[in-house]
Amino acid sequence: DQLDTDALHRDARDIVRPLADKRNQQCVARYCSGLNTDRTSSDIKRIISCARGGTIDTLLVDTEVKVTGTVDPQTGEVTVAEGDRGRECLLNLAAVHALRHGATICPVSREDLPAHEPVGAILRY
Repeated sequence: DQLDTDALHRDARDIVRPLADKRNQQCVARYCSGLNTDRTSSDIKRIISCARGGTIDTLLVDTEVKVTGTVDPQTGEVTVAEGDRGRECLLNLAAVHALRHGATICPVSREDLPAHEPVGAILRY
């Protein structure tokens, strides 16, 4: 019996999904336990700044949501656009910078986060 690539991918996904779901639930629990402290944030402007500076430990991102805007490369000032009028997806930008600095990225649904925000960050310090 030889599995085709699609079947192999489905089988592997079925094996890995419970492990990934458990990890993501643990990330949400950590995030929730740090609410109302300086160690978490759901403010996209602060998250972009922290991601660029390497201070994010874990970034929880709703992969179904797009938050657009711009970041001034000189000052780091973040402007959130109305609707899809921004030049780049700020959630993707935060994830890229966070990954460059060794952060963990957890895909979640915004319903999993306490204030139903599209992003949450657990900060290193």
